[in-house]
Amino acid sequence: MAETLTHFGHSFQKKIIVLLLFSRRFLQTINDILEPDYFDSDADKWLVNCIKKYYEKYKAEPTLEAIKIQVDELSSEVLKKSVVDNLREAFKLRESTDLEFVEEKSIEFCKNQTLKTAIMKSVDLLERHDYDGIKTTIDAAMKAGTTKDLGHDYVEGLEERLTHSTRDVIATGWDIIDEVMDGGLGKGELGVIVAPA
Repeated sequence: MAETLTHFGHSFQKKIIVLLLFSRRFLQTINDILEPDYFDSDADKWLVNCIKKYYEKYKAEPTLEAIKIQVDELSSEVLKKSVVDNLREAFKLRESTDLEFVEEKSIEFCKNQTLKTAIMKSVDLLERHDYDGIKTTIDAAMKAGTTKDLGHDYVEGLEERLTHSTRDVIATGWDIIDEVMDGGLGKGELGVIVAPA
């Protein structure tokens, strides 16, 4: 049986939702190990599930407008009101000074839960003498929740990188030199002419 975030408190859970909404790095890190069932209220579970699904589809944290549209589609008026109230409450906590602490503790909690689940699964694998399966399961649990550095996306911003960068140049007055130096010297460039003595 997995533990929940209950022992951290109500506002701690709201701060996790704030981080999910406003910190892409946190969302990338915790998305694969955070489970909606760790939260107490149905509204928080719904919000976390909504944020995770949105991130998995669009690779970005959802905007408040996107969440509003999904909230409007809810059939239960009680859940709808509860989600809106929880969002308001979470939004008030977005300037909290302990968000870094909340981030660290929630990642640690989720990693521990993932490892605990992997160990429980390993017991069944041990009974079947599937040692490679145990290693794979434990390795995956140990890697879960690590910061994902996606590196440089070469497709994103391609047009900006390919556009010709312009330099403000000052002509030297010598046509042949200006031609070689693409119009002259740019700001901050030093031109040195050397000849044998």
